[in-house]
Amino acid sequence: MSVCFKVIKMKAASKLDTKNSGKEQTNGKGMICMENFTKVTDTLLGMYPVGHQVHQWLELHVDNWNALAQAIYEVGCFLKSKKKISICL
Repeated sequence: MSVCFKVIKMKAASKLDTKNSGKEQTNGKGMICMENFTKVTDTLLGMYPVGHQVHQWLELHVDNWNALAQAIYEVGCFLKSKKKISICL
């Protein structure tokens, strides 16, 4: 496993499996990964100096990725909630 993948794995605080597409993560680990996703994108950005072509490309995309991870986290929390919600208001 490469050093940068180990750093990203540590920042995500999750067990990421390089052999699988991510579908093998447990719900709990996946939720932790989504909750900490900004740490992952910050780490990715920090791997390349400002002005580097990859850094510039990442800057264009990380805000969308972070927003998606936050939305997935919020939906996951809602779906895992034990509270009953009435649809008749």
